[in-house]
Amino acid sequence: MLKREAFRVRSPGNAAVALLLVLALSSPAAADSIFSVNGFGETIIAVDARGTAMGAAGLANPSPWHMSLENPALLAHVGRFSFGASLVPEMRRIELDSGDESASFAYVPFLRFTHGLPGELAGAAAIGMLQRVSYRTEERRTRDGVQIIDVRSGSGGPGFVSVALARKIGKRTALGAELRVLVGTIEDERNVRFIGEPALESNDIVKTSFGGEPLGRFGAYFDVASGLGVGGTFQFSRVMDVETTISTREETLSRIESTVTYPSMGGLGAKLDLGENAVLTGEWFRTWWSDTGRLAGYEGEMADADRFSFGIEWRRGDGDRQLPLRAGYLRRELPYLQAGNTEAATEFAFTAGFGLPFPNENGSFDVAIQIGKRGDLDRDGAEERFLRFTLSAVGTEFLGHVVPGSE
Repeated sequence: MLKREAFRVRSPGNAAVALLLVLALSSPAAADSIFSVNGFGETIIAVDARGTAMGAAGLANPSPWHMSLENPALLAHVGRFSFGASLVPEMRRIELDSGDESASFAYVPFLRFTHGLPGELAGAAAIGMLQRVSYRTEERRTRDGVQIIDVRSGSGGPGFVSVALARKIGKRTALGAELRVLVGTIEDERNVRFIGEPALESNDIVKTSFGGEPLGRFGAYFDVASGLGVGGTFQFSRVMDVETTISTREETLSRIESTVTYPSMGGLGAKLDLGENAVLTGEWFRTWWSDTGRLAGYEGEMADADRFSFGIEWRRGDGDRQLPLRAGYLRRELPYLQAGNTEAATEFAFTAGFGLPFPNENGSFDVAIQIGKRGDLDRDGAEERFLRFTLSAVGTEFLGHVVPGSE
């Protein structure tokens, strides 16, 4: 990354030493968090609160009132107008060798509208996030009597708009396809200050904008046997146009136009009904990051990453007064290989949640919580602990008298 140092010189010898410190300590800003995904931010797991509470498993959980944007085939179970939206507040505690940092923020993974169409089709339109960046860290240290304050922050991330179609094939099979268009910008900033004689400051801003290319995703769901269902999905990789601007607060240093391969991804999931009031689900999902080129201004190698999710749901009560209770576990690899490491950091989380069904089977309001950790302080030099909530509303309850066909 190009650097521009602004400094006041009182002693040429001290200035030379401090300038060497700037060059030695400065490195490109890291996207998303300490565990960057090479400028893309952190991949969003696009399921609602029901799937989140079951370990983020959403490939094989068909329901007209619950939504997974990972498998478009599940749309086929929607026979009338419905809407779905999620809100995710999150709190993090980031532990570094130099101390702890905390962060809190909220984001909206998706907003989606669906409707039954002629020809036994179901369609959907959605807007949401694929990745997000939201972090700030501050590190203070002393070297050769000079106090160094190193502040990194980032925000933004690529989102999408999409349309999808799905159809049931016979009684046991559903197929679906989705087209997404990527939009959005990531901005990372690093500010390094030296408190001493002389005083120096290095400030870098890296802004990455994505070019609006479409991504294609296909999905399928099969009722294999009574109570047993299997779902799968695959999204093709896509070469994207990326513009990277490197600047200080005062001026633009460079503007680079390049291409990068957005990763392909896919997975398989299964669900098993345990009687009338319980369901067990499991899922494997892989993202093929290894073909992704480096973005300008970022470091590190990429590795393919797997996620494993497991969950269970119990439904207490009768009829539309059933109260769903959920629990799950997920473990996933983070694809960014930091310098000197031979394997990527991992993340795990325990999940739980519940649902509040609307009257007359008009949908539900669902809550999920994830408690987990990513990275290891000894091995990765950093560790994050997080507490994440997911709030979802899915249904027609508030639009039944407005939208034709919603009742």
